[in-house]
Amino acid sequence: MALKNKIVFVFFVCSNFLFAQNSLPAIDTTLVSSTPTQLRKIDDSFKQHYTDANYIYEFEPSFFTKLKNWILNRLANLFETTTEGASAIFNYLKYGIYLLILIMAVYILVKIILNKEGRWIFGKKKNHPNSINSTIEENIALVNFENLIEEAIQNKDYRLAVRYYYLWLLKQANEKGLITYTPEKTNIDYLFEMEATEFYQSFKRVSYYYTYIWYGEFSVNESEYETTANLYRQFLKQIGHE
Repeated sequence: MALKNKIVFVFFVCSNFLFAQNSLPAIDTTLVSSTPTQLRKIDDSFKQHYTDANYIYEFEPSFFTKLKNWILNRLANLFETTTEGASAIFNYLKYGIYLLILIMAVYILVKIILNKEGRWIFGKKKNHPNSINSTIEENIALVNFENLIEEAIQNKDYRLAVRYYYLWLLKQANEKGLITYTPEKTNIDYLFEMEATEFYQSFKRVSYYYTYIWYGEFSVNESEYETTANLYRQFLKQIGHE
């Protein structure tokens, strides 16, 4: 019985194998024949196509980014806080600086507008300190400016001496018909009147020195005064004053 069972088992296995072989699908030979005979190759220079900036994913931080990071690190160490805390402190400081700049700008603007000798920038105005309206300026034709200048020099008030020189210059320019002097006019008015003359550049220069020294309220030493006074003497000589 054992031998008979073995023979039946072998017969069963062989039958299944033959049946499986007969049920396999046929191979499509057209697929093999359509396979390309030449293989594509990768260009040796293919790496060069990926050197463009679009393929670079590592960027060097800018100077301002580095500076900000440096400040954040210092703030974090100084206040013993985290990066987030340092960033908050940095923002407060930044807005504080902006506010300080704004306050300074407003202060300078108000000082220019309200300063007793700063409004000359905005033009003439009657009875304004820049308008030549004091006793001396109103009687400019009768004033001996040489004596006034000498007196100011003896008092070492070189800034006032420069002012007298400028008024003397206006007096002579008015007498020569180069300008029409009136106490209410400003330096800008006289510049416009001089613009058509050959003395415009010289007058512009001496007016600049006068504005810088007198309206800028800059102190002048003896050496600086002599340099400025020479310019005024040269101009007076140019317009024919001996």
